Amino acid sequence: MLIYTFLYSKIKINLLIGLLFVFNVCILLTHLINHSFFEMPKTIALMSIVAFCIYQFGCSIKRKELLFLLVLVAGILFSLIYIVYFRSRLIDFSNLLDGKIGDPFDNPNEIAKEFSFFALIAFAFIFKSKKISLKILCLIITIVFLFLIMTTGSISALLSTIVAGIVCSIIFEKTIKGKIIIAGAVVVTVTLFVLLLQLPQLSYFKDRIDSIFNTLISFGKDAEDGSSLNRFQALLTTFKIGFTKPVFGYGYMASTSFNNLNIQAHNNYIELFLDFGMLGLFLYESIVLLPIIYSKKHKNRELVLSTAIFMLVFQLFLTTYYKKYEYIFFALGFAVLDDAFDFSYVVHNSSIFRRNRQKKCIVEIIPSLSPVGGAETFITDFIIDAKSRYSSEIDIVLIILYEQVDSNLLKTLNEKGVTIYQLHKHKGFDLKCAFKLRDIVLDYYPEVVHSHLLSIRTLKTAFLFKRKRIKFYHTIHHNYSGSKSDKFLIKLIKKHYLNPVCVAETPSKEYSKVCGLSIAYINNGIDKNKFDNTVPLGDRKIDYLVVGRFVQIKNHLRLLEIINEYFKDEKYNFTFLGDGELLSECKRYCRINKLGEIVTFKGSVNNVAKYMSNSRVLVMPSLNEGNPIVINEAIASGMAIIGNDVGGIHDLLIDNKWGFLVDVNDKQKFASTMKKIIKNIEDKKIRLINHNRDKISISNCVDNYLKLFEVI
Repeated sequence: MLIYTFLYSKIKINLLIGLLFVFNVCILLTHLINHSFFEMPKTIALMSIVAFCIYQFGCSIKRKELLFLLVLVAGILFSLIYIVYFRSRLIDFSNLLDGKIGDPFDNPNEIAKEFSFFALIAFAFIFKSKKISLKILCLIITIVFLFLIMTTGSISALLSTIVAGIVCSIIFEKTIKGKIIIAGAVVVTVTLFVLLLQLPQLSYFKDRIDSIFNTLISFGKDAEDGSSLNRFQALLTTFKIGFTKPVFGYGYMASTSFNNLNIQAHNNYIELFLDFGMLGLFLYESIVLLPIIYSKKHKNRELVLSTAIFMLVFQLFLTTYYKKYEYIFFALGFAVLDDAFDFSYVVHNSSIFRRNRQKKCIVEIIPSLSPVGGAETFITDFIIDAKSRYSSEIDIVLIILYEQVDSNLLKTLNEKGVTIYQLHKHKGFDLKCAFKLRDIVLDYYPEVVHSHLLSIRTLKTAFLFKRKRIKFYHTIHHNYSGSKSDKFLIKLIKKHYLNPVCVAETPSKEYSKVCGLSIAYINNGIDKNKFDNTVPLGDRKIDYLVVGRFVQIKNHLRLLEIINEYFKDEKYNFTFLGDGELLSECKRYCRINKLGEIVTFKGSVNNVAKYMSNSRVLVMPSLNEGNPIVINEAIASGMAIIGNDVGGIHDLLIDNKWGFLVDVNDKQKFASTMKKIIKNIEDKKIRLINHNRDKISISNCVDNYLKLFEVI
């Protein structure tokens, strides 16, 4: 934990590290209660450190299978050392397999256990690899490791490897035909193995296996092999003792402290039951099962499943938990599945390596990039402009709370090389999403977090208290409405949790009055080079253009009422761009009132600039707006504009010059003003609108924000 905190300069306890920490504390406490500190096994600390290093390295690489490949390479190198060490005995075929070759080298069961794990990884790569040559190579490596297991004389390791391999084969094979073939292959293999055991060179294995089955069948009576008899008796005794304290057990390694147990039971489930009771057994095995559960649809599922299945099967034959090698298995499985655990968004690429600390960092947060609206367009242009002009000074990361199904804005950002995270948020309160957001932000530890729209609620859940080293800014894209969202936002502003920024002067005055604070504003900007203003208004084909989502606040139905009442017999045409929940209702209104000849619905389009360059007048009947991006786009396209006198529209339009402000509730005046604008265009009194084009530049907007953020 100290190493982890030191590396990242923040307390971020994800799942594996927390489990290792709790597990070590439990072991230390139970061991100190029942033993002395100096008898504490040193492997606990050692394997925790090894697992930590594997975990962090595994989370730092994009190709997760590389981690298993490195383990497999390490296994091959170890097997070479083993072969060189025992070369004289391995070459002597007369004595091959009639005893334990690994005896003088180390504990043969532990060596066999490592060979088993390497064999199963190689076996998993057979299913994962697509090339036949790689499959054959992995099969050869698997056979070599099986042979090395046999040289150690470890029957338990050999049996557990075969059983785990059979289970993996059945799970990995997807087709029924393939499963039948595997079942047939297993029968043939077992038959061949039984026949091979009749060879004199394999008499050691035959005798050992016979003694094990005799022990099981006779329940320990008249068994020829002392080791098997003692283990079986120890297993039964351990089970009986465990039921005297079935819930919490006797404490860590209690199974070795009873005088009547001269040998370990070599069954992890039974010994866990004695040491930690049913509760400890359940918790421990739940941890083992987690990678299996979350690897169901993972691209590296074969590698993760082989690791977990190896642990589950091996525990039937050998005591494993007290050796602490499971730490490494946990680390492998969880590192590969880091992106599958919603509740533990771990370090994909450590902040130490991922971003240049010479640069300052800004994290932008927005709920979604579709459907496309003003805020979505603004954030896209903002990031692209800032990245293109200040790439040597700042890093910008975009976090999208919801999943993007199809968005041209997202495609554009990806093409520009912007770092983007999609958190797949559920509707409503989503604590998992908040944890993800918190982990990503703390991983970058930026100078500025800049949020938009309703992302402020998730951000507040992620950071209950303001971080001193991070400045939180929130752009308010609308004028004050008095809604629940506004009241929540005002509460955060009053508590100085975040720094608000309005997009126009009028909303700034409204929020300043409500909050009792002076709130800054920065006018929205656009990439004006995307819009063409060279075609005279008189030569354009679309008379009135309406751009916006079909939602209540955009007030489309009121505009259609004006069209039906005052324009039904006129020669003018109307084009509506956008999609939304009220689109079908608006279409139905037009059908009922027979407006199909003058009103056209184009839906959501990708080429808004093309429509604007061919339109004369932009109509904005909205009930609430902050600083509408579409008005800026209309200005860049040289269009005349008429809008309802609300919010930031008031700041953008200069009445009776090139923009006209009219209360949309005054239908007659709104209609007469619309006709007056078209008449002036036809009489060439209005040719093109060239005013204020420089003021709407996205570059000016970006510079103002970066100065406010104090990053330039």
